[in-house]
Amino acid sequence: MLPPLCETSLKQMPQADLSSVTRLTVTYNSGRVIADCLDAIAGQATVVVDNDSRDDTVQTCRTRPGTTIIETGANLGFGGGMNRGVAEIETPWILMINPDAVLDQASLECLLACAGAFPEAGMIAPAIVDGEGNSETSHDKALHRRRGLSRKRSDPAPEGPVCVEFLSGAVFMVRTDVMRQIGGFDEKFFLFYEDDDLCWRIAEAGYSLILEPAARAVHL
Repeated sequence: MLPPLCETSLKQMPQADLSSVTRLTVTYNSGRVIADCLDAIAGQATVVVDNDSRDDTVQTCRTRPGTTIIETGANLGFGGGMNRGVAEIETPWILMINPDAVLDQASLECLLACAGAFPEAGMIAPAIVDGEGNSETSHDKALHRRRGLSRKRSDPAPEGPVCVEFLSGAVFMVRTDVMRQIGGFDEKFFLFYEDDDLCWRIAEAGYSLILEPAARAVHL
């Protein structure tokens, strides 16, 4: 069972500065899901990098306030698209989120509260549930020590913030200066395992990766 959202702890913290975060998503024919992603925090500063969608993704994004759209004209892959967006962002934090994921304001504030409590963190992520509310294992405490590259994650859900070695690329908050320090995503990974690699390099650069289970996101 996931812990409740951190409403009590948030009341004891200074008000979260949402202007310190830019939401970033990469789209590719995401018209069926992108509105829910963007509307979860209406007006939040957002960069959408569109990898040459042929549906109504771009048109939908254009109607959302606070949203900047970068049309690549080609499919750069997930990491390539993210890197294109990072280059345009100046806020201290980036909320990287898949277009088929939803993270609301309370959970973003919870991630920011976690960032304030753990200044050594370079990357912080929420717990993830599927569309039916079932918990998905989205972290790994032993990325550097397990054999092979199995996608199976069997760590139990923690009761509070925990340092880990892997956080899912579906939804996470990362320091902008850390992304620039490590050179962003390795674009040799077109799709899949680019998040494993990114986590590995953030940890090697000396930053903590923290799962904050009191925040949660829905990922379809």
